[in-house]
Amino acid sequence: MRNFQYRFDPVMRLKDYNIQRVEEEIAAIEQNIQRLLREIEEGRQAVHNLRRRLMEEVDDQNLIQAESELDLFTQFTNREESRRYDEIAQHKNDKSLKQEELIQLYQEKKVLERLKERRRQEWETEMRKEEGAIMDEIGTQKFIRRKEFGGVLLYLIVPLALIAGIAAIGYYTGVIDQSMLRKIPLFNPSPRSATAVIQSATDVPQEEFITLEQLIGDPDTPMPVLLQNFAEQLEQTRKKQEQLEEWERRLEDKQAILDQQQSLLADLTKQASDYLQAYLDIKQQLEQSQKSELSQYEEDIATTLSSAKGKEIAQIMINLYNPPDQMLEERRLNLEGQTLQNEEIQLRQQEQSLLQQQQTGAVDEIALQDIQEKIRLNRERLEKNQDDLAAVQEKIRDSQLLLLKILHRFQSRGRKELFVALGKSNPDAAAQIIADFATTTTLELNKAAPTPTPLPSLGQIEDGTAPPGAE
Repeated sequence: MRNFQYRFDPVMRLKDYNIQRVEEEIAAIEQNIQRLLREIEEGRQAVHNLRRRLMEEVDDQNLIQAESELDLFTQFTNREESRRYDEIAQHKNDKSLKQEELIQLYQEKKVLERLKERRRQEWETEMRKEEGAIMDEIGTQKFIRRKEFGGVLLYLIVPLALIAGIAAIGYYTGVIDQSMLRKIPLFNPSPRSATAVIQSATDVPQEEFITLEQLIGDPDTPMPVLLQNFAEQLEQTRKKQEQLEEWERRLEDKQAILDQQQSLLADLTKQASDYLQAYLDIKQQLEQSQKSELSQYEEDIATTLSSAKGKEIAQIMINLYNPPDQMLEERRLNLEGQTLQNEEIQLRQQEQSLLQQQQTGAVDEIALQDIQEKIRLNRERLEKNQDDLAAVQEKIRDSQLLLLKILHRFQSRGRKELFVALGKSNPDAAAQIIADFATTTTLELNKAAPTPTPLPSLGQIEDGTAPPGAE
């Protein structure tokens, strides 16, 4: 009997994996929400501690500067709190979507389980039918063997019956004497005692004896007819035997096909399981790699910011946020673009004037074509200028995101010290960086390349000659 095989078992395993993945994502989202709530509480506590320290430790002569730092830090904390609340709302929305996806996966898994139970019931019904067919075949084979055994007995009994008939005819006609019959052991049994007779009468027969009438039918049937009937029964039995052998051969062929398909299905299932396991292993390796690997470039800059002094911190942060070379290139491209736009306006006015003269028939066609050619070339230069400007602005934004990503590596207290040092040197740049830090989303922040190539040196960053966003 073949084992039960459900062809959607790989699909069910895939559903289980997706359910586990979604549950892990929901748990990760919940952890992020709790982390953001803790950071909000820590920010509020930091403001409270700073205010208390100013009241207790700061001298009167430094009170104004301390109050300014407190206001700046409070504004930054409020922006951070607002940004975190926006992230919490986004996380809650993502969590709701993941929960709906999880419910859908559970429903699909329940449908597959019900279908599996239904297929199992059908398989059990089919197995019972096959068992019944096997039992019927066994009964048929037993009947055929019994018929064959009856045919052998018929070959033995017919001659004996002929001999007995001839002896009976001879006995009744007087040809055979009774004394002659007594000389034959079959007709002259030895006397038995009364006890033996009683015992033989009370014994239960151990076998079922077949009579002559049961074997050949009517005893008066002529021998040719009897032999003809016997030959017909033998032919029918032979045909049934051939039919049963043919059925058995077909069953064996079908069983071989089923075994081959089951083997193929088992191989495909194992292959799918191997692919799934390999995918899980790769995913685990990537997660471990993301947790363990840090960008060396970001680490160097973060270390430099941690150990640098106030003016050095301000210079490094300003050069990262507004790289001088890229800013000069952006201003140059903006001026060039403005000049090209002014030239296009003048060329358009000249073209319009020539077109108005064309209506009167007093226009120079060569001059008109020359103006149109200049407009086309000016348009191409303007488009190239816009493309170059967009590329430069993208590099500047990458450099800004790189600085914001480095700032995220610091704790709240460390960031506060960096912002205070920057605010003393350049308040406008500090306000711009703090506002950008508070409004930049995590999705936009992750677009920054963590490890630019080639890596500029720290000296180049301090001098403002490195292109931080270049690859």
